[in-house]
This record gives sequence, structure tokens and C-alpha cells, in this order.
Amino acid sequence: MAAINPVVANLFAPLPAFHSFQPPADLSLATAPTSDLMLPVVSTSVWSRPITSGQQKYALSTIRGLKKVKDASPFLYPVDYIALGIPHYPTIIPHPMDLGTIEKKLGGGPKMEQANYPPYNTVDEFIADVRLVFRNCLSFNGPDHVITQMGKNVEEAFNKALKNMPGPEEVSAFWTLLLQEI
Repeated sequence: MAAINPVVANLFAPLPAFHSFQPPADLSLATAPTSDLMLPVVSTSVWSRPITSGQQKYALSTIRGLKKVKDASPFLYPVDYIALGIPHYPTIIPHPMDLGTIEKKLGGGPKMEQANYPPYNTVDEFIADVRLVFRNCLSFNGPDHVITQMGKNVEEAFNKALKNMPGPEEVSAFWTLLLQEI
């Protein structure tokens, strides 16, 4: 069995968010044997379609609800690693994410702040960022830390809310019925 090229293997590690992926600078596919290359899986999920207005509103409402969960306080704003005395944080967590940033990317907050954050193109991107918040927490703090346990509680609330995310066709049907009544 051929050894897997570590550069190629790193390409297919879980991505923090689809819209923020940057390939490694030292990537050279020309030097990787073709037998070691893996083809990425293309998502056929309903969430990989362009985000609808209804889904965006539901996602924004979900984030605002999560921010009110009792255990959400560590996840409301970007980690201030200098104030917290953890200067090594960026070396462990190269792609930080927090609920406040997600809210801004969904169009919440002052318009001036929103301009600095690219909006989500799909529900998948939104879900990936929310999951990134909790994956980062686990990576930095470990599984037994109190902050990680708080993150699990907030993530559980997210998973419950996500079950009610309208699909693209549900949103269209809803608006079609609503417009017929007007």
C-alpha cells in the first residue's frame, strides 16, 4: 500500500468553513503520485444550494436565540487571547469563529459592521461556521474543560434549532401561499 503524501492528506482534513479555505503555500500536486490523490466529495445536500431569504432569517433568529442560552457567554465575541493571557491561541486555532461574527455575516447588527463580513452563500457555510465555534473550543480547551461542556450545551441547542431550518422548497411554498392570500 502506497504511503499517503502528507500535503495531500491535509487537503482533505475537515475544513473550518468553505468560504475561508486557503490552500497551503507549499502545495505541489505535480510532485504527488496520482495513486495518492483523493477526489473531494461534492455535497449534494439541500443545504449546499444558495441560501434563501427565509433560511437567512431563520439562521439569524437561531443565532440570536443561541446567544441567549445560559452557557453561551464564552462564544459571543472573538476570543481576546491577549486579554486572556493565551498568546499561543492563534497557533492552535488558525480559523477563529464566534456567534457575534456569525450574526454579522447573516446581516445582523449595524450596517457598517456587516460590510466587513462576507455573507453566507449557502446554509452549509452557516452550519460550518457554527460547528467551527465548538470545534475550536474543544481543540483549545480539551474535552473535560468547563468551557467545552458549555459549548456542548450551546451546540445541542443549535442542533435542535437546525432540525426546523426550512428547506428551499418549503420557503418558496410558504411565500407562494402567503402572496396568494394578499
